[in-house]
Amino acid sequence: MKIAETDPKDKLVAAVKDSFAFCTAALAKVDDSKLGEQFVLFGNRPISRGGALVALGGSWTDHYATQRLFAAEWNFAANGGSPRNSSEEIRRSVCRACKS
Repeated sequence: MKIAETDPKDKLVAAVKDSFAFCTAALAKVDDSKLGEQFVLFGNRPISRGGALVALGGSWTDHYATQRLFAAEWNFAANGGSPRNSSEEIRRSVCRACKS
């Protein structure tokens, strides 16, 4: 499913749900009998399947932390993501962060 940042919220939510469903189905097939098998990751890096799963978990925590920082910086409300600050207040806070 192709999405754009201008797509309506319902289409974006559907894409996120599809992404989670894909990952859930893929990870349901994982078992520990093949964790030592090697494959090439990102074109040229050999890694074991177990190592890839550890890297995947680390990637998820990194993405979650980035999302939380973004939401806190832009003051997104917990009840739907609408910014509580005016665009001018947001601009000032970003400028302050850049100066420090």
